[in-house]
Amino acid sequence: MTAAGNSLRDRALALLDDANVEYRVVRHPAIDNVQEGFDRGVVELLGLEPGGIVRNLLVVDTHGNPVLIVTGDEGRVDLKAVKAAAGTTRLSFASPEIMMSALNTELGRVSLFDVLTTTHDNNDADSEEGRPVTVAVSAALQRYAGAIAFPLFSNAESIVFDAGHLVDVLQFLAEQCSIAVVTF
Repeated sequence: MTAAGNSLRDRALALLDDANVEYRVVRHPAIDNVQEGFDRGVVELLGLEPGGIVRNLLVVDTHGNPVLIVTGDEGRVDLKAVKAAAGTTRLSFASPEIMMSALNTELGRVSLFDVLTTTHDNNDADSEEGRPVTVAVSAALQRYAGAIAFPLFSNAESIVFDAGHLVDVLQFLAEQCSIAVVTF
């Protein structure tokens, strides 16, 4: 992990500490998607029930504005509901290049905590780096009662905490990263 990665990891853990969220960091076999998590036993290692599986998807609207979707394993994501909640235009999945420029991450490693990598000091409308990320969180995940996990700037390390603290974590992220958070 790079020094920048360690710094971001430290920021994520400090944010959880500041929000008084009890958490645990779990190292596990590298995975690139939720199905691999099941296949390689990572879901069990993390101590997650099926409802605690979190999917993080980066999409962009027709103007290139990034929207990070954070949802449970509720089935197919209703992009029309996300679009309405975010007040945006038609959404499509982000390319690997946009993932890197908007969240400094790669396919299979997208996480809620990637918003810590964003800077919006230069709101250059022609650059994804200058566009604030909107985080769209499913209402079902916010109501979930149990442990949830997010990748921690790696596909081999995750942070696990009680879903009841998700709203607090989102509030702290919104304050630190100047992101908009919407519920769909």
